[in-house]
Amino acid sequence: MALRSLRGTGFATRITSMVEWYAAAGHEVDVFHYRFAHEEKLPDPVATTVRRYVTVPLGGARFRQHATLLPPLAWQCHRAPSPVSEGSRRYDIVQAETSNTWSVARRLPCRKRLLVLHDDDAVRLRTIAMIAPKLRHRIAAGLSSRKYSRWQRIAIQEADRTWFVSGSELDRLGSTRPGQTTRLIPNGASDELFSVPLPSETSGREVLFVGPRSYEANARGLDWFLRHPWPLIRQRVSGAHLRVVGVGWEDFGLHPGVSFVGWSDSLADEYARSRIAIAPLFAGGGTKTKVVEAMAAARPVVATSPAAEAIPRSEGMRVCNEAGSFADEVSRFLTHTDAARRAGASNRRTVDSLRWSAVWERADRDLESLMQ
Repeated sequence: MALRSLRGTGFATRITSMVEWYAAAGHEVDVFHYRFAHEEKLPDPVATTVRRYVTVPLGGARFRQHATLLPPLAWQCHRAPSPVSEGSRRYDIVQAETSNTWSVARRLPCRKRLLVLHDDDAVRLRTIAMIAPKLRHRIAAGLSSRKYSRWQRIAIQEADRTWFVSGSELDRLGSTRPGQTTRLIPNGASDELFSVPLPSETSGREVLFVGPRSYEANARGLDWFLRHPWPLIRQRVSGAHLRVVGVGWEDFGLHPGVSFVGWSDSLADEYARSRIAIAPLFAGGGTKTKVVEAMAAARPVVATSPAAEAIPRSEGMRVCNEAGSFADEVSRFLTHTDAARRAGASNRRTVDSLRWSAVWERADRDLESLMQ
C-alpha cells in the first residue's frame, strides 16, 4: 500500500524500484494506492508487473479529520473504502508504506504485517511547522506532529516487522520494539547512476537541484538558496548556472542564471551535465534520496544538516547551514574540476552498498525470515 504522489519524489523512486524488484523476484504483488485526485498513479510500465494495482480515492480536507486522535492522512485512509471484500484471499505479508496506511493493514487478512517508516512524520512536521509561512499551516503541522508521535508508536508496537529508512530514526523510534522486530532498509539509488562519468570540464559550471515543489521543505529550501547563497556564487563564478529538475516549479518566478526544466525522463543525463548537486533543506526527516542519488552519480554535494541526516560521511559531502559557507563550497567545486572529481569519486565509493539492487536483495531476505 502506498500513499503520496508516485512521480518525481524520493518516495516514488523507492516504491517503483521496490515493486519492480518484488515482481522480478517472483512474488505475487497487489498494490493498493491510497491517493488524492491530483497525485500521480504508479507508472504504467511498473503497474503491469504486479498482479493487481488498485487505486483507492481519498477525499478533500474536512474539519472533522482534525478532531480525531489519528493524523489527518491516517484518518482519511481509515475512512476510505476497503480495497478487498469479505472472503478475499489471505496474504502472506501486508506491507504498509508509511503509518498513514497502517489502519488499512490492520483490516487486510494476512499472516504477517510489515510497517515501513520512510521518515519520522512527527519530527518532519515539527520542523515544517517551524518554517511554514502561514500561521494556520504552522498550527496544523504542529498538531499533526503530536498525533504522529502517538500513532507511529502504536503501529510499531502492532507490526510483526518494521523497516526504517534512516538509522537515526531506527535508533530513536525502534527502541520501543528492539531486537528482531526492526530493521534498517535504507534509501538507495538506481544502478544506472553509478555509471555516470565523473565531473569534467564539459559539465561546465552547472549546479543541479532535484525535487518537486509540492514538498514544503524543497520550496522553502530552494527559496533560501536563491535569496542568499546564489547571488554570492554568481558574483564569484562567471557562468554559474542552476538547473532545477522536478515538477511544479513553473510559477516560482524568474531568477538570474536559473532554469526550471520540469520533469526529466533521465536523471542520469541530468547529473552527467552537472558539476555539483545541492540539497538546501531545513526541514524533513529520513534519508534524502536526492542526496544518495547525487553521490551515486559521483557528484559533490553541498547540503544543510537536515538534508545530510543519516547519509554516510564522505570527502565529497559538505554540510553547511550558513549562506556564506554554502556559497564558498559550491563556488570551489565549480571552479576546481580536480576537486570536484575527487569529491565525486569519494561519494560514489561511500554509497556503493546503497544500489537499489543490493537494498532490495537484503529486503527480500528479510521477508523470507519474517515468514519462517
